[in-house]
Amino acid sequence: MTCLLASLLWLWLTPASAVPPYAPPEKSSAEEPLPLFLRVLVNRTGSGLFLRLPILDLDPNTGATVGLTPVWVQTSSSTIRFIHAAPVFHNTYAGITAGYHLIYYMRRGRTLHLHGLLSQKFDRDAGVEFDDDRIDSVSMFGRPLSFNVKFAFSKNSALRFYGLGPASDRGDQSNYTLDSINYRFALAAPVVEASPWKVKLTHALQANDVSNGSVESLPELIDQFPEVGLQVTRRRIDASLRGTLVYDSRDSGVTTTSGTYAEAFIAAGDMRVERDQSYYRYGGEVRRFLPGKRGKDGEPNFITGGYARYEHLVGDVPFWLQPQMGGRYMHRGYGAGRFVDKGLVVFGAEERVHVGTIPGKRMPVSVWLDPFIGYGTVFHTPGSLRLKYVRPVYGVALRLVSRPQLVTSAELGVGQEGPKVFLDINYSF
Repeated sequence: MTCLLASLLWLWLTPASAVPPYAPPEKSSAEEPLPLFLRVLVNRTGSGLFLRLPILDLDPNTGATVGLTPVWVQTSSSTIRFIHAAPVFHNTYAGITAGYHLIYYMRRGRTLHLHGLLSQKFDRDAGVEFDDDRIDSVSMFGRPLSFNVKFAFSKNSALRFYGLGPASDRGDQSNYTLDSINYRFALAAPVVEASPWKVKLTHALQANDVSNGSVESLPELIDQFPEVGLQVTRRRIDASLRGTLVYDSRDSGVTTTSGTYAEAFIAAGDMRVERDQSYYRYGGEVRRFLPGKRGKDGEPNFITGGYARYEHLVGDVPFWLQPQMGGRYMHRGYGAGRFVDKGLVVFGAEERVHVGTIPGKRMPVSVWLDPFIGYGTVFHTPGSLRLKYVRPVYGVALRLVSRPQLVTSAELGVGQEGPKVFLDINYSF
């Protein structure tokens, strides 16, 4: 772990090499045939790409989840205009589930994302998100603002709670349903025009209701943890305000090859219950990308990535508002919400190896094989951090990247409790 910490420090302090930005190769007049194993996943169309992403998750408690996510990518010239994804899968408890995602790139820096999902028995999810990284008609101190707004509703009946703390036992897991209504509004402005430094202000509101889950092989939350069950007798409304200082020199927020993203934040919130529960949280994170020499296709031969995140919450709030470690975005070798407490620290590194490029007249696709390693833990107070509770994760990801807008990935992470598989669209790292 000492070596990994030293590597992360080196990633942060080492200046990025003078590598020119990605430039797609000149388009050839003829398309080369794809290798057979890639033809199973990728097909070119007259207006873009058609992808077939398998869904497979074999969990002894939630049963088998098997399905397919067709993804249709529509392009205009060399730019992606629409992404349509329609996952269909079957789960032992939820039955057949179908969903739809639409990502509309209205112009450079302006995106609309709509999604919906409905299961045969329990779950549902719907939302809309709009993002614009430059609103010229609105400014603060003469500098243009960026804007993000999101509304979402979800009902997930297969969530787990294992107890609080870094030593929570997997055998104590319980099942619950989280019914959540969410709203988020954010404004950001550069500290100086065209500077990578920004100040961001975010207001969020959520109303959560916890009830019995759908996984019959697991005990209900209120039976396994009666003291926690007292917190979930009715819907709770939480409002928060967060201020963030952001540094972002990445060449892309989605198909990143080089640069640094760093942020430091402080937030305050208030939960309306029988009595007001006020709290605050603070923390920060850093992500660094160092590319190797670029090949003839314009892609780096490799990209070395490192990340670290720290967060601490002060105040008494229900477990679903506390920092959580696990899932596709926070320690990829454990399920979502595996470890919960007042604070968390995670760090890791990834070596992205470019194994080839699928040529295309409109949109070449680069193929990456990315081994990764990470460590993390949760804690009640910073003084209670213990090395014996640091959880490792190892794994590998397969990514298909079409610059500047599309990433599809399949990731296998292995922690101390076995393997986990995660599939995602348009998440960098």
